[in-house]
Amino acid sequence: MLTANYHTHTFRCTHAGTWTDEEYIGAAVEAGIRILGFADHCPWPADENFRLKPVAMDLAVLPEYYETIRALKEKYKDRITIHCGLECEYFMEYPEHLRMLHDTADYLILGEHYTKASDPAARYAGHYDTRTELREYTSCVVRAIESGLFTYVAHPDHCFSDYPRWDAYCEMAAVMICEAAQRKKIPLEYNISGYRKAAQGIFKGMGYPCDGFWMVAKKCGCDVIMGIDAHAPAHLLDEKNVARGLRKLRSFGITPMETLPGID
Repeated sequence: MLTANYHTHTFRCTHAGTWTDEEYIGAAVEAGIRILGFADHCPWPADENFRLKPVAMDLAVLPEYYETIRALKEKYKDRITIHCGLECEYFMEYPEHLRMLHDTADYLILGEHYTKASDPAARYAGHYDTRTELREYTSCVVRAIESGLFTYVAHPDHCFSDYPRWDAYCEMAAVMICEAAQRKKIPLEYNISGYRKAAQGIFKGMGYPCDGFWMVAKKCGCDVIMGIDAHAPAHLLDEKNVARGLRKLRSFGITPMETLPGID
């Protein structure tokens, strides 16, 4: 059982189904989760070439998202603690927008799905299979960690999803990310949505969670938190994969954080 899940999506991102926010809350209560963080994909002031346009909240929806989640926080305060966060990339083209998101949300989690905002040729990080792409991803994530804008790094190892095998370049990427996270005291998320994706046969390479990465995280002494990355209420009730993730972390000698300091 998890005490908290800070990685929960809603219908507003257009790829998490049509479930209501209250259905997620009901599932969390049923699962025994005491803290539920909504962290839907953040909106961007995007042009027609913006890579995340089909899978991110529209900018005009952001005020409603804040208002609704915070009203539910008050409504359910006697049953569960609710936070209103956002998951976003570190697109340096939008420094003022990133600062606005940081200042208005309860927290930001870094989900670096793309490293370039408006490049039509930019590839999804989950499809990387070259050393050059690993280096680019690593540099972007390290800069994001150092920015101080993010509370934790979501699925830091999803860049290995289609990468064929663990090699020296993977090790280097993991060390750079983990050392930056440890230095800045920013937790890394062990994201169990990878179990669901693996069961669907989505990965062409190592997939995630990636054992090699988490062995490096242990060596570096990183703080680790588990994330369900819920895109449906049923994901919050997935006791089997939660237990699997906790067992795996224990096998690495990692005890995950139960809650996030500074938020709860």
